[in-house]
Amino acid sequence: MERDEFKVLVKGMKAVYSQETFIPDQDAFNMWFVLLQDIPYEVCRVAVQKHMMLNKFPPTVAEIRELAATAVNGRAMTWGESWEKARTAIRRYGSYNQTEALNSLDPVTRKCVESMGYKNLCFSENEMADRAHYQRLFEVFSKREQEDRQLSAPLLEAIHQFQLKGMDGEPLKIGEGGGE
Repeated sequence: MERDEFKVLVKGMKAVYSQETFIPDQDAFNMWFVLLQDIPYEVCRVAVQKHMMLNKFPPTVAEIRELAATAVNGRAMTWGESWEKARTAIRRYGSYNQTEALNSLDPVTRKCVESMGYKNLCFSENEMADRAHYQRLFEVFSKREQEDRQLSAPLLEAIHQFQLKGMDGEPLKIGEGGGE
């Protein structure tokens, strides 16, 4: 999104949300732009308009990014829908066609099934326990995927680099030593 396009969105939001504390100055405008500029204008416009139609209070950057991610990717699947997809794949492909079954699943469902073990699910005799375990896994993996969809590509890459080597080639250690 270009700066002039973002300026149009801010004018619209300020017309609907007249609080003086909402994007009060150029510094706030600049920060908002930096945090939203990777979203295409049309997607951001739709997200902002949806927020304005559904909410009495001004949006946060996080809310706009969440609405934009939903506009592009659709609504998130529930754990129950995911569980049914996993069970359908197991019934369809059986225990001997694991690769085909896993390839038929969306990424989050696939991660859940792989974490539990495809063959374990095929031969399990305790579906109630499997469902409960699956639900917990799905909630974790789904939340991670949603967060990744909301973050910008450069920020995801920076986080990945920190996790790989830290800032000086040494693994980062946050919260250790130093302070009293």
